[in-house]
Amino acid sequence: MYCLNIHFFEILYFILFYVILSLIYYRTAKANGYEEVAYLSFIPIINIYIMFLLIAKGNSDIERRASAKKMVILFTCLFIVGIILPLRFIVILIVNYLIYRIFYRWVGDKTYGIFYMILNVFTCGIFFIIYGLLHMNKPFRVA
Repeated sequence: MYCLNIHFFEILYFILFYVILSLIYYRTAKANGYEEVAYLSFIPIINIYIMFLLIAKGNSDIERRASAKKMVILFTCLFIVGIILPLRFIVILIVNYLIYRIFYRWVGDKTYGIFYMILNVFTCGIFFIIYGLLHMNKPFRVA
């Protein structure tokens, strides 16, 4: 019985984390001009496109969308390769870099982006949730 309670709370925590993260991506996408695809934030697996769209580099909207689509394909391949244990470390580094890019675009400073990323790692993602909830309605400072 004790084991079932632990799994229930883990599942509840995962669902809560997912809903909050989806809300952050949704509101951030709307605040940065991606209203027409912001709803994808709530669809599992497809929502990684929104994350890549938010961090994509490019001078125009078309370039950013093309870059985001390429990154989704690359990330999917890396995720599949990440099943192999030694290569999982590379996938973890890439995911942390992606989160750093979102912090960097929110604050507009590389030093703060790195500092916030370190805080995020030490708090197991809680810092991203708090910071994201505070800044999700604001447009990015860096394009």
